[in-house]
Amino acid sequence: MRAGFSAAEKPPRRARRRLAALLSAVVSLAVGCDGGSPPGRPAPELQLVDLSGARRSLDELDGRALLLSFLDLRTPGDPRADDPSKSQAVFLRSMARQYGPQGLRVVVIGSFHEGRSEDSDRLINLVHDWELGDMVLFPDEDSRARSAYGVQRQPTTFLIDSHRFVRWQREGFAPAQELAAAIESVLSGRIPTDRPGQRSPLS
Repeated sequence: MRAGFSAAEKPPRRARRRLAALLSAVVSLAVGCDGGSPPGRPAPELQLVDLSGARRSLDELDGRALLLSFLDLRTPGDPRADDPSKSQAVFLRSMARQYGPQGLRVVVIGSFHEGRSEDSDRLINLVHDWELGDMVLFPDEDSRARSAYGVQRQPTTFLIDSHRFVRWQREGFAPAQELAAAIESVLSGRIPTDRPGQRSPLS
């Protein structure tokens, strides 16, 4: 039995698109029970409060793609402050500056001290200390955002396309080369290829 189609037998482009959408929906239903957000699924909608006190949603952020990163933003005085999250922030800043003109928005969702709210002055100082000025920062004091995205460790980073589908995910530290390759794929309308430590769409 032959596998696939010959050039003459390929279904019309519209039919192929419908088939792809159906496969994506089937995969979304299959993984929907565990509450995470693997690639290929619609990005969970979030209502978050920014540093100015305004409540915003991800859909309100313009851009052809969103790089959404969950970081542990404990202050430098904490014994665990020197962790991969701070190193990840350096590369996120680089991605924001390199790909921002092409339509990338970088969003950081930060966790702080468990059971303690952070006042606005402290958060503003943290943005300065971590050099997060090129990004949108949302505190995640009640862990709802991490729960919605199924984040088990930090840093964890998601790449979301203009249709608000998750197209790439990296648990743990994501090197600059890996981030850049995924971003360039999504900005050009392609699905990022699978790499060690990440899950590919429709898998």
